[in-house]
Amino acid sequence: MGQPRRSLTAGRPIAYGKSMTPRTTAIVVAFVILLLGTAGLIYPERVLGLLGFAVQNPSHAAAAMGEVRATYGGLFLVMGLAALLAALDPVTHRGRLRLIGLLWLGACAGRLLGVYLDGNPGLPGWAAVAFEFIVGGALVVAAERAPVVLHEVPVAVAAPPSAAAPPP
Repeated sequence: MGQPRRSLTAGRPIAYGKSMTPRTTAIVVAFVILLLGTAGLIYPERVLGLLGFAVQNPSHAAAAMGEVRATYGGLFLVMGLAALLAALDPVTHRGRLRLIGLLWLGACAGRLLGVYLDGNPGLPGWAAVAFEFIVGGALVVAAERAPVVLHEVPVAVAAPPSAAAPPP
């Protein structure tokens, strides 16, 4: 009849409710940022629409598309690449992950200031607040949860005193 199927866990306990490792968290967030950056570069009109913006003066359309490509395309691509490279070794690049996370939390704080000063942004505005808080928080937590590695410094071995050495 065939061989019995082997379990994927192969006798290991299944860890339900276990959180993602800092590396996995940073990789997932990096790919989300890269996806946003790619969309900003390739589809600036759709990004404008998603943000609720429109070009009012057709003579400024090229400048508006360039701004979207620069801000939501180029910056996000570089930020995503930096997060992805930092995710390869989150212990060594803890500062990079923390900085990128703080940038997202700063964007979230700016939106919340806008809520305070300008009023309720509606569902899309609150969704952006939540998204920025989750992305930024995930990177900051990943940076802080990366295990600390203490590098041992070699201890200098003292040479035995020599009989020929003059007394002090």
